[in-house]
Amino acid sequence: MKDELGSLDFVVHGVAFALREELEGDYINNSREGYRLAHDISVYSLTAIARQAALLMQERGAAS
Repeated sequence: MKDELGSLDFVVHGVAFALREELEGDYINNSREGYRLAHDISVYSLTAIARQAALLMQERGAAS
């Protein structure tokens, strides 16, 4: 990946996901599994991206 991208100064995370049926109706009717899936994809994806991006940011010294 480093050969293709070089280094990074910052990463923008804009990933969000929820099952369509979880987005219909009132929020309080969401299922635990639907919430877990949305949280896992929408939030943990930042950790996965940051883990890979950190390797490309180390050369720059200061990165966001």
